[in-house]
Amino acid sequence: YDLVVTGSCNIGTQYCVQNANSTGNVAQIQVGGSIMAAAGQLSLSAINMPAGETGYFVWSTASGLIDLPAAGISDGFLCLGSGKGRFNASALSTGAGGSFTLDGIDTSMMPQSTLGSISIMSGDSGYFQGWFRDAAGANGNNFTDAAVVTWQ
Repeated sequence: YDLVVTGSCNIGTQYCVQNANSTGNVAQIQVGGSIMAAAGQLSLSAINMPAGETGYFVWSTASGLIDLPAAGISDGFLCLGSGKGRFNASALSTGAGGSFTLDGIDTSMMPQSTLGSISIMSGDSGYFQGWFRDAAGANGNNFTDAAVVTWQ
């Protein structure tokens, strides 16, 4: 038997200390769904972002740390390594609450820029982060912290 837990619990482990955005908060990501690879379900939520902005969720198959603030490209760090992919075909809106969610991600069709899409298998790890516009920030954009999930 497999225990499959669903709901709003965070199945990811946070990593990558991030810089605050123009609201004074550090944006955070939460990963929901199942850690069972065979379940094939995933949801991503980002909170504590400026209201009325847009953004995307990104992921990779490895962790990394790219110091974009030092390069003057972003107010936040990109905490992803190789095998990156972007989820949304259209940008998500942070709305009045400064958050956005993407539900119903099929883990058998995870996007990757160089490979098309890949399927998650037991033992794989995924590293997730949200990118968002922050017009009032020094460089106009920022990232959430990052979370890693290792599927069983």
